[in-house]
Amino acid sequence: MPSWKQRHRVVISKALSSRSPRLKKRALGQKEMNRYRVSEDIKRRRQEGMAMALRLVHVNRGTLYPCTQATLEKTQRHCRKNRTRFVDNAELVSEAIAINQKPSRARQAASRRILNAITQPTEEWQGDLIIKMFADLDVVFFDGCLLGNVCVKWVPSKYSGGHSCWGVTTPERANNRQCTIELSAEMIFLRPTCTTPGKQIWATILHEMCQ
Repeated sequence: MPSWKQRHRVVISKALSSRSPRLKKRALGQKEMNRYRVSEDIKRRRQEGMAMALRLVHVNRGTLYPCTQATLEKTQRHCRKNRTRFVDNAELVSEAIAINQKPSRARQAASRRILNAITQPTEEWQGDLIIKMFADLDVVFFDGCLLGNVCVKWVPSKYSGGHSCWGVTTPERANNRQCTIELSAEMIFLRPTCTTPGKQIWATILHEMCQ
């Protein structure tokens, strides 16, 4: 037996194919009303995602991810001096190849945690997940050099050069080589052209980490 949704689609389809202007107007009105309800539901979920992203991230609140509160505190503020030297592009590529050829146990464990998280539906990816996952991303891609030196936080909106941005990396203290990654909640969650906020969060944070 067909469901009520299937029967409803059949009724609308017959009305649209009918020559009666009254039936067509009624069907189009119902179709537009359905689209409005869907768009309002998406808008509500995005506003909730933006509000959650702007809250202070806590290990027992929001999206579940295996991490500690101490790690989250290191992610959200600078807590050590960066004593590493600057490297050029050739050295960076050589180090990345060496790390990938012989991954450590910590790197393998971090990769498993990330894979377990990204296999979930993209609708469940909230703003706090990327902050909870930052330490593991750092271990996998940057051998743990960023945690404590790079602070990650959400801001309502971010502008650079007079234009709105997905995210911006700004240096905090030039002598200590520390910086802050600011992610724009308005651009990622509320921008109409951003159809997949979860994927945009990933693209933005990885791009800014490379800065």
